[in-house]
Amino acid sequence: MNDGGMGSLKFLYDCEQSYGGVIVEAEYIDLDGVLVLISLIMTKENQLYELNVFKGDFLSLKKIPKVS
Repeated sequence: MNDGGMGSLKFLYDCEQSYGGVIVEAEYIDLDGVLVLISLIMTKENQLYELNVFKGDFLSLKKIPKVS
């Protein structure tokens, strides 16, 4: 997605689907000290809709976190 380099992804489907809710959320502090929120969103049809990455200053991520 065109999100200023924050890293969001939109999953595309053949038909129009509607927002269903957040499956899981996480947050971390980027290398420059700015809070980053990550949300995995599903549709009402139980399909993945979007991986939303939001950085508090709207700038690109300095580092993508490792998940263990």
